[in-house]
Amino acid sequence: MKTRLLARLGAVLISFVSLPLACFAVTPTLYFQTGFNTPAAADSTTLMKDITGYDGVLGAPNDWVADLENSELYPGARTGTFKFYYQTDNASAASASIVNFPSTTNRVLKYEIINTNVEKGAANLDIGRIQSDLYGNTGWHEFYSSVKVYFPSSGIKKLETLPGNFGSNYAWLTLAEFWSQFNWNSTSTDPTPARISFGLNKGISGNGPLRFRVKADKATNNNASWEDLWTQEASTVNIPYDQWFRLEIYLKHGTNTSGRFYAAIFDDSVSPAVKTVLFDVTNWTKHPDDTQNRGYTGMNPFKLYTNGATINHVRNNGGSMVVYWDDWKLYSGTYNTGGATPTVATPTFSPAGGTYSSTQSVTLSSSTSGASIRYTTDGSTPSTTVGTVYSGPLTVSGNATIKAIAYKTGLTSSAVTSATYT
Repeated sequence: MKTRLLARLGAVLISFVSLPLACFAVTPTLYFQTGFNTPAAADSTTLMKDITGYDGVLGAPNDWVADLENSELYPGARTGTFKFYYQTDNASAASASIVNFPSTTNRVLKYEIINTNVEKGAANLDIGRIQSDLYGNTGWHEFYSSVKVYFPSSGIKKLETLPGNFGSNYAWLTLAEFWSQFNWNSTSTDPTPARISFGLNKGISGNGPLRFRVKADKATNNNASWEDLWTQEASTVNIPYDQWFRLEIYLKHGTNTSGRFYAAIFDDSVSPAVKTVLFDVTNWTKHPDDTQNRGYTGMNPFKLYTNGATINHVRNNGGSMVVYWDDWKLYSGTYNTGGATPTVATPTFSPAGGTYSSTQSVTLSSSTSGASIRYTTDGSTPSTTVGTVYSGPLTVSGNATIKAIAYKTGLTSSAVTSATYT
């Protein structure tokens, strides 16, 4: 990418020497890369459905057809076909296009949703969707991707003033999704679809800024509905607006002890680069009843999928949903954070800390399956041996600060986190 105008991310950051794919113990194989540069040719300027050719700036492997589609990611794993999907073609409502990033000559992929472009039907919800589809994969059990992302504050940031949390408005905002089997095809007889959804959420408590969130769920009731397996929110990490950041995601198909989801964002404008880990989850990344272990048959590596409540709020406040993407890279390889053991997910508090006019029943949880939690209320720092073992909701009346840590045998304990109630 030619333009780099980033500010230091507003979060607790980790200094990180920027080495090639440093989150791997060994450098994995680069399978495909693109910066959306010519002479790659899109089949349309706005309602883009496909891209052919190769990237004229980034080196091989960079051919959209010869390198990306229907070829071997690693022995036993093959990719399917790539396309862009809108569900309903309406360029005045939603579009994907390759454009010059504002005030530069750098070519990037732009997603924009102005109005809802899909009627949901029975659920009585209008939605907006633009996504990339890489479907028909076979044998995908482990992979890693990297993409650079830019959120203009004139768009998505306006959701911080949307009343309530996303859930209370029947709203969501998905940026990437990974599918272990599908369930939307009416002819599908597979009883074990599951998915991992990565995106933004407006706080578990419904207050404050947007946060990154990841959720795993499984199809139930003969594919008629979805049931959560686990959810995690990066509650202390600020969303970077008006600046490019690199998003890295690693995913391994597995059980509550072997499945893995990892995500981090990087500020590459400084040297060494600054890395912020969003999630490092060991838990189900497939349907618990899946015995065939066919891996991830589909993925949406860059996606903008959201509800009419969010689209209308942004538009009515003078903006539109816009996300820019650049420098997408897809790898195969084994991830282990440089040899470190997985880390237990940091505990979350519900409701979140804040000022309340009545007594609160506070629940502590960790998205790491089987993890235990210890907490303190006297100002001391909890550990695996210090503090009270959490066994149920805590009654909080008056001023209180709760500190908590999550731990599990064989894994690295979480960071200590806290919430203050007044």
